[in-house]
Amino acid sequence: MGCSFSGLNALYNAVNGGGDVWINENRFRILRQIGEGGFAYVYLVKEVVDDARSGSGLAAKKSMHPSHVSDGTYAMKKVLIQSEDQLQFVR
Repeated sequence: MGCSFSGLNALYNAVNGGGDVWINENRFRILRQIGEGGFAYVYLVKEVVDDARSGSGLAAKKSMHPSHVSDGTYAMKKVLIQSEDQLQFVR
């Protein structure tokens, strides 16, 4: 799963103000912070699936492969990046 700079800005705003984060057309609600260390934070998130799009996104992928089945709860890591080299390393 990748994330653009605008996605990272949205993540920063959502985490600091509470709320939802969009990653690759999938919506996640930040439930709480579960860890931090170095230059990274880990959050417990829950996928928000709208009835109108329940046939797309991660919900559809879950039914395709049994090893990826989840109740829609995930860990999401936010890494603070200060240089282009760090960005390439994280990617």
